[in-house]
Amino acid sequence: MPPDRQGSAVAFVFLGWGIAAVAGTPLTAWMAQTLGWRAAFWLVAMAAAVQAAWVWRSLPPRLHTPTIDGPAWRAMIRHRTLPALVALTAIHSWAQFILFAYITPVLEQRTGAGTSLVAFALGLFGLCGIAGNVVAMRLIDRIGPRHATTLAIGCMFAGQVVIAVGGFATLFMLLGLSLWGLGCFSANSAQQARLLATAPALASVSVALNSSAIYLGQAAGAETGGWIIGTAGMEWLPRAALPVFVVALMLSQRAGRAHR
Repeated sequence: MPPDRQGSAVAFVFLGWGIAAVAGTPLTAWMAQTLGWRAAFWLVAMAAAVQAAWVWRSLPPRLHTPTIDGPAWRAMIRHRTLPALVALTAIHSWAQFILFAYITPVLEQRTGAGTSLVAFALGLFGLCGIAGNVVAMRLIDRIGPRHATTLAIGCMFAGQVVIAVGGFATLFMLLGLSLWGLGCFSANSAQQARLLATAPALASVSVALNSSAIYLGQAAGAETGGWIIGTAGMEWLPRAALPVFVVALMLSQRAGRAHR
């Protein structure tokens, strides 16, 4: 892709990931309940085989990327900005999963949602995530991935504030999930584009590590949320996430200044 369209191209890839998550989660859940969990795994295996064949046919020949080796890892670790950006991904994922790891029991026990309302709330979150990613495709190349990242994290922070202030009331919960969803997928897209723009030669290493940072943050958030539920109760989940989001916003601004 030409340099002025690389950010939107990365966001487009994550748009596919978001659509797959929104469509795949209820599909595999239904299969597991009606046909058994083995059927869901067979579906994943067959889809992966089709995808592998599709990639093999679609990628142009002689497509080479920079080698991921020891010197590349050392160059990334010593870089002025890249480690902070990868840490930013882990931190905003950590902030999200303090609540999101337990979103279904929170909806059921604190909001009083039944099966239909839980499905609607999660579907709304996913649809807003797709919409936010579409907006990110237009914004990343226009305002830059740094500002797009800050805007996405700000949306997630606002969603947590609405949920915390609303006391898990249904209307506030749906509004908070909508704001949160707008920033969720788009933050990952903007972060990947930001890594690419910061050090193109090290993108193979930084983007790979950034994906690991997403899952590290999710694990930390789930662990934190479980501890909070056991010691203080579910109502403290969004309140505990707020300072972590603040740290993410501050780190995003600091990394931007260091890059400049």
